[in-house]
Amino acid sequence: MLAKIVVCGLILFPKSGLPTTAPSGTTDSKNANGTEKPQAPFLRNTFNRMDVIAVACFWIDYSLFLLGVQEIYIFKALAALRTFRLINTFFSSWTPLHSLKKSVPLLLNIALSIAFLFFIFSLVGVQSFKGSYTRRCVLEANQTEVLEDQLCGGYYNVSDPRGKSSYLTIDGHLSSTAPKGYTCPVGYLCKDTGINYDGDLSFDSIIPSMIQVYILMTGQGWTDMMHKIMNSEHGWSSIYFVLVILIMNFWILNLFVAVIIESEAIESTEEYVPSVVLLSMHLSNHAVTIVFSPHCHPYLLLSMHSQWKKNQLRKMEFFWVLAITADIVFQCLPEYKSPLEQAELWFSILFALDIAIRFTVWPSASKRFFASKKNNVDTFLVIATLIIQIPPIRRSSAYVYLTIFQVMRIYRPIMYVEGLRLLIRRVIGGMADIFRLIGFIAVFLGVASVMAGLLFRNIVPDDATGNMTFSDFYVIYLGMYQIFSGESWTDILYDFMSAEMPLHQVVVATTFIIAFYSFANFVLANMIIAIIMDNFAEEEDKKHELQIKNYAAMKGYHKEKEEAFKEDLEGYLKQHEQPVGVHHITTSAVSEQVACEFFFTDAALFRGDDGKGRHKANEEIEYCHSSSCKCQGSSGDIKRTWRNGLWKRMRQRSLFIFGPENSIRKFCQMFVDTGRGSRKKDQLEKKSTKLTRKVFSFFIRLVIIASVVVAMITTPVWRYQQAMLSPEERSDLVANSDYIFMGIFTFEFLIHIIADGLILTPDAYLRSLWNQIDFFVLLSLYAPLVAKIVGFSMTSRFFRSIKALRALRLINVSDYIKGTFHAVLVSGFPQLLDATMLCIVLLIPFAIYGMRLFSGRFFSCNDTINVDLIRGVNDCVGTFTSETGFIMPRVWSNPHEYSFNNIGASFLVLLEIVSQDGWISVMGTARNIQGLGLQPVQDASRFNGIFFMIFNLAGGYFVTSLFVAIVIENYSKRTGTAYMTVEQLRWKNLEQFLRSMKMSKAKMRQPPGQFRAFCFNIVAPEGAEHPKKGWFARLLAFITFLNGIILASENVDAWNREGVKNAFFLTFLLIYVFEIVALISAFGWRTYGASKWNIYNGVVTTLALLATFMRISGLNWQVLVQAQKLLMTAILFRLVPRSDGLNRLFMTMAASLEHILKLLGAWLVVFAVYGIIFMEVFGLTAYGPNGSEQVNFRSISTTLLVLVGMSTGEGWKDLMHDFAMDKNLCVNRRDDYLQSSCGSTQWAYTLFITFNVISMYIFTNMFIAEVMQKFSYVYPTTHFTRNDLRSFKMAWDEIDTNHDGYITEKDLGTFLSKLRGFFEVRIHKEGRNLKLIVDTLRRISGTLKKTIKEKIIRDRRDLIDQEYNVEAFNLVMARLDKEDEDNKAMSVQQRRRVYEFLYREVVMTMKNRSIHGIAFHKMLLIVARYTLAKDESCFSIEEQLLHRQRMEVLHRVVNEILAKSVRRKIIPRLRFLMYRQKVLSIQARIKDLYPASPPTSPASPTPVQGGEDKKQLSGSGSGGGAPPTRRRSSVWIRPKNPISETPSDEKLLTADEADAEIRQLRSTWKCKLVSP
Repeated sequence: MLAKIVVCGLILFPKSGLPTTAPSGTTDSKNANGTEKPQAPFLRNTFNRMDVIAVACFWIDYSLFLLGVQEIYIFKALAALRTFRLINTFFSSWTPLHSLKKSVPLLLNIALSIAFLFFIFSLVGVQSFKGSYTRRCVLEANQTEVLEDQLCGGYYNVSDPRGKSSYLTIDGHLSSTAPKGYTCPVGYLCKDTGINYDGDLSFDSIIPSMIQVYILMTGQGWTDMMHKIMNSEHGWSSIYFVLVILIMNFWILNLFVAVIIESEAIESTEEYVPSVVLLSMHLSNHAVTIVFSPHCHPYLLLSMHSQWKKNQLRKMEFFWVLAITADIVFQCLPEYKSPLEQAELWFSILFALDIAIRFTVWPSASKRFFASKKNNVDTFLVIATLIIQIPPIRRSSAYVYLTIFQVMRIYRPIMYVEGLRLLIRRVIGGMADIFRLIGFIAVFLGVASVMAGLLFRNIVPDDATGNMTFSDFYVIYLGMYQIFSGESWTDILYDFMSAEMPLHQVVVATTFIIAFYSFANFVLANMIIAIIMDNFAEEEDKKHELQIKNYAAMKGYHKEKEEAFKEDLEGYLKQHEQPVGVHHITTSAVSEQVACEFFFTDAALFRGDDGKGRHKANEEIEYCHSSSCKCQGSSGDIKRTWRNGLWKRMRQRSLFIFGPENSIRKFCQMFVDTGRGSRKKDQLEKKSTKLTRKVFSFFIRLVIIASVVVAMITTPVWRYQQAMLSPEERSDLVANSDYIFMGIFTFEFLIHIIADGLILTPDAYLRSLWNQIDFFVLLSLYAPLVAKIVGFSMTSRFFRSIKALRALRLINVSDYIKGTFHAVLVSGFPQLLDATMLCIVLLIPFAIYGMRLFSGRFFSCNDTINVDLIRGVNDCVGTFTSETGFIMPRVWSNPHEYSFNNIGASFLVLLEIVSQDGWISVMGTARNIQGLGLQPVQDASRFNGIFFMIFNLAGGYFVTSLFVAIVIENYSKRTGTAYMTVEQLRWKNLEQFLRSMKMSKAKMRQPPGQFRAFCFNIVAPEGAEHPKKGWFARLLAFITFLNGIILASENVDAWNREGVKNAFFLTFLLIYVFEIVALISAFGWRTYGASKWNIYNGVVTTLALLATFMRISGLNWQVLVQAQKLLMTAILFRLVPRSDGLNRLFMTMAASLEHILKLLGAWLVVFAVYGIIFMEVFGLTAYGPNGSEQVNFRSISTTLLVLVGMSTGEGWKDLMHDFAMDKNLCVNRRDDYLQSSCGSTQWAYTLFITFNVISMYIFTNMFIAEVMQKFSYVYPTTHFTRNDLRSFKMAWDEIDTNHDGYITEKDLGTFLSKLRGFFEVRIHKEGRNLKLIVDTLRRISGTLKKTIKEKIIRDRRDLIDQEYNVEAFNLVMARLDKEDEDNKAMSVQQRRRVYEFLYREVVMTMKNRSIHGIAFHKMLLIVARYTLAKDESCFSIEEQLLHRQRMEVLHRVVNEILAKSVRRKIIPRLRFLMYRQKVLSIQARIKDLYPASPPTSPASPTPVQGGEDKKQLSGSGSGGGAPPTRRRSSVWIRPKNPISETPSDEKLLTADEADAEIRQLRSTWKCKLVSP
């Protein structure tokens, strides 16, 4: 390390004499231009910095050892950081790792922003739940026996008028609060014991609260925490936990997923290489180029003369797939029976025959046979399966592990199914990235395990975390993988916190585990999703074609017309690789149809935003409702024509009765909209009709909501309570409400079918998917009535559960809910079905192999007291005395609810493991097995854990990532971003980001008045760009920070400091009030109220000040105390607008809030449906081991809480087994279900698994899609910064003095000249003015005199001023052009063209949009399109169509202006020259100009200057004899030489005659000289 520092330098680059090699950590030592890279300083490499930390910690630890201090192990762990160089060694060139490195700054920025919300929720947790973990039920007799697991908030007290009392404080006094939460039973008291639950787990102060909130936001173990708080506090405290889960887990933490996926996509695009291989084959002396994909079928590699053999092999493939399927079915049997022992041998021989046939049919060269990966894999499997059938191996204990080769044959049936084969290829893509990621995770876990082993040193007792004792490297590795998976990772955290407490190293242990969990789950796990998403993405060079095809499909083109449309549109949208506005329009002609459908008028191009209101290719068909419709039949068959016409006329009649003009039908059409198609426009335009439809629709929605609410109220528990009442006390209205709803929905159905028809009419009721759902719901309402009529039992679970279907009608409440359900469960159903099938076929081989490994081996004896006596099943006989003193019989059974005894049980276990729930306990059981019929022993088969670790990685993460990828892909197809290129996505995101911007609300101009000016100087001091940047704003930020520190000092013993805190709070609030007054005085009410943050600050500050005054006055109501603390916590949000990171985070939240709420609405429909079904099916089921007052399906509140927990994967499998209760353990009365307490195995498995898939794998992943969509534009991946936007706003504020958001045409040029940075549109860059060019000319003029010949006065026609040098000017301009070319900037000509187009587009937009001028947002978007868009490839198809038409119009306008300017320039000049020629010809005929003899030398030119010029030119001067004298002038006219060009034939004139003729000529040409 010292040698590297000497050679490379520590921080700065070495000055001289050092070799030039690649920086550490890189593999390429040369730059792109071939030069050697400079040696990087030592500390500028991440791994070098780790080495410095590791070496320093080693020497610190060694020094402590010499001093005798051996209890500090953090330095030993940090000294192991050098092992991280393994990652750099093996994965330095891995693309995903490079993308991860590039995303580190953004990840840290987001992490710090999320930490703010994390801190806020921690403060609220302390304020709300401090001391809640210390209250437990204690025995009233002695108050020493404590129910440790039962938290409480009160106890039953017969002496209390309320029947129960609040809890007792730690000193034995009765609390002043009301009873809440769980009430201890009679004989027990609820008392504050002063000891927190499970050690340090509490909300008593900020640090423990932060640990609890972190565990809560990870979604692991949060339901147990919530249930404990609900027992100790009020039931509505669950709102806090649900909010943290929704905001932090489902919403904010998904930003990490968005960052990693976005970085991986950009990195992969930059390194994209088309995956097409060209092979040059010489056949018959002719070079043939064959193009194929690397995924080609191996049979395609056969030569031409083997075509027949190739076909035969393909035909035989089905037979071999069928044989493998039969072998797989055979392996699914629970155990091999004696007649079938040799069956596997015969299967292996049969598959060996397949290899022999393939090798024989294949070309003679064996290299071609083994060139196929499929052949190699199949040959290996055949050899391996034949070897393991050798009798010694077959009878050994290792055979069960070697059966994995037999299971691996299943890949052939999977790959034979085309849909699965294509999906697998899309998912795994390049196998290299998948395997490298697995290797990266394995190495990272190994390195982290080394550090964990040095840090924790086997300090955890054996009974703390089961088998995770961290005793050796293997167990440590399993433990770190458990933390990586997130399953029960809090158990490890709690155990190490307890173990490190005596050593006072709890902070070290907690920090290490939380840091590892954060990186593993928020980064590494998301890299799997990123790689699969990258494999799902289409290749960049195919996206343009796919966009056009998708656009044609969206516009309704049929497949036969789609290709022609695509070719036509591709020709029109031929890409230009020049900046916007620079290229010339050279598009090909477009068809008349496309032009009519997609082209706009000139006014529409510049009036609408993004083409709103544009035409569509297929407008909604306006079906003919009049009786005068003409039907086209066969021209050759009059009878058929008449029949077709009759059929078409009948189709226009709803129910074959009501025609289009029928009054009853028209009356019904007034109430309902059509499901598809459209009706007559005159009906749609009536306001009364629209109002009637809205009222009727609103009424139906209220009825739908009421029906769902009634279904949630009338649970089996409610019906049981009603049955216990007398007939007079029962609620008949609620009981008979189903018939009322049935009648209303039937009436609505009749109106619909009369208005639009049932099936056959063009816009029939059942032709709409949503109407089909409504009709299905209506049938479900009639089902119980029909069952009652025909004699079926209405009380069966099926008829009770179908009432939940009425909640499906909630889908029609919102169009967004419709769109979400359609995108996810309708249009996306095929992809989800393929993903489900792929997951099933992935589970099958693991299920078979797991059954072979663990079938019958999870059994044990229930006698755990006499462990040494029980060795196996033969010893498990007789009886034993349990720990409670009871004599019990010994039983050999499986004590677990899981097993691998058959393929069904094995499949179910693995399905539960896929959800990351409970696999640790299954792995622990498998690690303890000894063999079939043997009693389990601790870690007897410890390496069985590898099976579960591999399956968890391949199954759990793969399945989750697959569903995430499919949901995101379906969402992107719905939003139109699936086929967009990277440049298009960047532009789209940037455009959305710019749309969200607002002009500056504060005018930085000092107002009149002394007090207002004083306030202005405080809130906006001189030199500050914005009020947020001044000293007063920084002071307020510091005060807010102090407020947060004081709030963080809250703890369970903080009552004695309340007075001091209130004094501080009052001081802070008074300063905030002064700020509000100063802002209003400085900028006015209008400007102050325009900011939502100002309104928020004003409201919160006012309420907090009022609450603080009440507290200081002596009021100590609990509600008031909590309200004051929450308001003071809410003041911390003042920091958001003052921090760019927090501001972007909240911009992301605000941008996605609307869609998140709508998504929650769609999700709530799923909750309503499943909630009602769960209550109807399991509402009376007895509690199982995992049930409680908070975990049941007896009310809608507890049901929804349980469903939320199941959506995060919390304990769903345990509940499923609880409600699959055996009938032998419950009361089962078929005649009266209200007296039954049994569950149902079939219903439990069906409901829990389907809800888990729909909610956990689909809807929760929709949050990722929503966050990704908004993240992309809030955090745009461009070099555009907020400083550029601030410069634009500042330039706008300088021009928009009225601050009304508009600028006019007269100020447009001034505004454009003030733009800088990325928005700069100046023709000449800043500093390149005329003065600079003249100074440059003067500097270089002297160097050119020696090389440029002087042309002064040598020829009058070439006369040039000495200071004006053409060659020097051209040299200067060439230098400037060369500078632009070197900087890859546009030339002056290109910038001038861009400026012209931009200016004209803004002017045309002003004329077509508003009389006030152009608005801020529109101006920002237009300027951005010209300056930030790379070229037309940044635009989508619709944007390209709009842009191309807009540019054509602008080209026409600019060319017209150019033609007019040329005409105005050239024509007057030509006319003036003709006029001057006439004048000179007249002057040449004056007698006095010609002497008697010609001179010997040419005459001097005649200067013209000032008034004398005009006088001489007009002939008004005297006609003297001598020619005019020469005067000094910089402008010279070139008259004909009167001496050398004497007229020969024309008559000579006197001066007076010439003057008169010139005056006549001037009067004739005057009007022509004035205007062209």
